[in-house]
Amino acid sequence: MICNENLILEMFFILKLGTGSFLGETILWMPKNGFPQTPYQSERNEKAAELKELEQQLDSTQAVQDAVQNWADMIRQYQNLDTLDRETLLRLIDKIEVGEKKIVDGHKEQEIRIHYKFVGFIQ
Repeated sequence: MICNENLILEMFFILKLGTGSFLGETILWMPKNGFPQTPYQSERNEKAAELKELEQQLDSTQAVQDAVQNWADMIRQYQNLDTLDRETLLRLIDKIEVGEKKIVDGHKEQEIRIHYKFVGFIQ
């Protein structure tokens, strides 16, 4: 079989460029790993990942801000509260942690941590 130099060049361009014409037929070819990415494609992918991360941070920040606003609105309803009944307690407080009793300098001490709904523990 005699190889024609033009046929070899055509095959080379098909393999190199991914497209070409061979014996009058248009051939499209894609390497298994795809074509190498250009620097712009890599940068575009990086920017897309950064954008996704920033959108997630924004959503998280917005959720926290909404929770704080909800809590502040609820607290305003109870700012002149004289007595704390069960219904009000359940509406405002998520949980109460009571620590161990300790005697310090002859006095009893006990840590109490109140976790409010929407905002959690406030020091």
